[in-house]
Amino acid sequence: MGRLLSSEVTSRIAFGNSYIEGKNIFEMLTKLGFIIYKIFLTIRVPVIRKKEEKAMARGEGRFGSDYLGLLVEAQHDDNDNQRISADKVVDDCKTFYMSGQETTTTLLSWTVFLLAVHTDWQEEARKEVIQLFGKETPHSDGIAKLKIMSMIINESLWLYPPLVSIIRKVEREVRLGKLTLPPNLDLVISTIAIHHDPEIWGEDVHLSNQRDFWKGLLKQLTTT
Repeated sequence: MGRLLSSEVTSRIAFGNSYIEGKNIFEMLTKLGFIIYKIFLTIRVPVIRKKEEKAMARGEGRFGSDYLGLLVEAQHDDNDNQRISADKVVDDCKTFYMSGQETTTTLLSWTVFLLAVHTDWQEEARKEVIQLFGKETPHSDGIAKLKIMSMIINESLWLYPPLVSIIRKVEREVRLGKLTLPPNLDLVISTIAIHHDPEIWGEDVHLSNQRDFWKGLLKQLTTT
């Protein structure tokens, strides 16, 4: 129902037609998305080879301290038990890129929405950025000092986590309280439910300024 409603609104606003009239177009776009996704999974990542070539040119065994460098280093590990395959490196790079892009987009979207709703915090964040950077271009060292902005981002992650759930597979039989979890069972852990559970965080779970986490940050803001 939700998909039909959103598709109907999109179709009428963007194309001036009913969703039912353009149903075939939406279905073809969906199929096209799957085709593009499958093609992307077969693409090799050229930066992996470049990372190896740079390390060989320098005559060093290390490939850098970034995520890709650590993966390539693990690929060349002398220990057979710790070494990973080239396909594993490629798969991890693709997963990291796609997941990172999607989660970051979700985080930014909700953060902008919250700032639009709570204009007082939007103004506080703006003042902090201007005070810290002035007319300078923001840089990583300064961004790490943005306390109010960090609070806003963490609050957005708390209220609307990009990953609504986490899936873990049980490797062996485990006792969890009164439950017995058999092997190969997929556990779905709801991130949103945990973040909004009053049994864990108390009745003030939805009041940001009452949570202990924010009390500590607010105290830090007033003393520095």
